Amino acid sequence: MDADRLTPHTLAAADIADALALSDAAGWNQTAEDWALFIHHGHVFGRRSARGELVATGAALPYGEGQGWISMVLVAQAFRHRGLASELLHDSMAWLRARGLTPVLDATPAGAQVYQRLGFMPGMAFERWEHAQVSVPAPRADLRRVGLPDLDDLVAADTRASRVGRRVLLQSLLQRPGTQAWISADGQGFVIARAGRRAAQVGPLVAADEAAAATLLQQALAGLHGPRWCDPMWRDFAGAAMGKPDPDSANGLGSIFAMAVGLTKDKLGQRLSAEDAATLDAVAEVMAPWLLLEPDRYSILHGDFRLDNLLFDPDRTRISVVDWQTLAVGLPARDLAYFVASGLDPQLRAEIERDLVGSYHRELLTHGVEDYDEDTCWRDYRLGLLQVPLITALAVAFVTSTERGDDVMVAMIQRSCRAIRELGSLELIAELSALP
Repeated sequence: MDADRLTPHTLAAADIADALALSDAAGWNQTAEDWALFIHHGHVFGRRSARGELVATGAALPYGEGQGWISMVLVAQAFRHRGLASELLHDSMAWLRARGLTPVLDATPAGAQVYQRLGFMPGMAFERWEHAQVSVPAPRADLRRVGLPDLDDLVAADTRASRVGRRVLLQSLLQRPGTQAWISADGQGFVIARAGRRAAQVGPLVAADEAAAATLLQQALAGLHGPRWCDPMWRDFAGAAMGKPDPDSANGLGSIFAMAVGLTKDKLGQRLSAEDAATLDAVAEVMAPWLLLEPDRYSILHGDFRLDNLLFDPDRTRISVVDWQTLAVGLPARDLAYFVASGLDPQLRAEIERDLVGSYHRELLTHGVEDYDEDTCWRDYRLGLLQVPLITALAVAFVTSTERGDDVMVAMIQRSCRAIRELGSLELIAELSALP
């Protein structure tokens, strides 16, 4: 039928608005600048319907060292299961091979099976990482802000790690308004934070070790929080899963959390020590007043900023932050404390957390945050530790359990409860809220 007829189309700058609409409908995070990068430096194949709607895309972007990246394979919901994704994938592969480039792409576990049948081999697929108990050096605090004039330094570090020349990509990221980037003094590590369509993005990230990566990630977090620090638009942001609380909403969430703690203890049983179970009960008692503390310091929060929501390639050259369904508005250091307390072994956390908080604080100041000293930031970090039991108890109680998921939740509860006790978070909450 004519209504089903599709016309091949090569995307140009005039098509960016349509491309954005297609990626928005899929819930993707790409920006107009992302589409422009592929259009101007690569090739974007498309299909338009008989009514002129852009219904499918596939993009190819040349890299250095004989490689090219395939991305933006998108098909509108009404046009799926017609083989369009395969067509566009083959178009992109042929375009790259005609230029002597080996096609490379990211694959989900489900997609990997399809790509393997097309001749792709595992190489740089994303992986999920969990902390292993290893000995690492103290983090480097000697990071400096960088920009477009430092492009050569970033390209050198990136090429050493990825073995692929990505100058065009890095240049595009650095040229975008609002992009923040930092590099270590030895030139071995860097991180870039930039705006996304739906949420901020972190990456590429290059680091020599876990402690160095944690230091860079604190810089990126500050880049998320700082520009949005106490911005009135976030007070009533409708898109937040957990908005800035008032007494009624705080009491409501406190009641839900108390119920979740009970369910969590029932589900995990003996896997929780008596000490950790008691800490969870104590957290439940102060959840409502905790949510209302420091109402004049707020920003947008990821809410679940942890290793399992950071996607790395095997060479740790790029990182993407995923799972933004816990988007919240509240005390910014909740994200900071959540990442540190849940992602690091307690011994390593105790050794480097003060340095990480200091690095985060210094970067906030570069974004114009005022009247916020490091001691207050450290206090906010201690307060923010309750974000871990808040999210983990809700997840255990109300999300379908898996063996691996339970293992992760137990580790996060154990680590955060220990940090709460060691840093006196409950005592601090009692002091600030005048609790008995």
